[in-house]
Amino acid sequence: MKNAPKCGTLTGMVWEECEKKSVELDRTPTRGELVKWGTETGMNLNTVTTQYQEWKKYTGRTGPTQNRVAVTVVRVTG
Repeated sequence: MKNAPKCGTLTGMVWEECEKKSVELDRTPTRGELVKWGTETGMNLNTVTTQYQEWKKYTGRTGPTQNRVAVTVVRVTG
């Protein structure tokens, strides 16, 4: 598995923003949310989208809006 990038690097900045948004939103940020941030900050959008996918793989997030905490689903029968 790929290691996380070092803090302060361009790729590390994307990962830091992913974590920041994840905490703020209490879910996995969407690709569009990161692209918007990348556009506003002047980041290369290819770097943003590639690192977003790498961050999702590294952190085990499979869905675009997966919550940070595992949720238990209870089935109620009536």
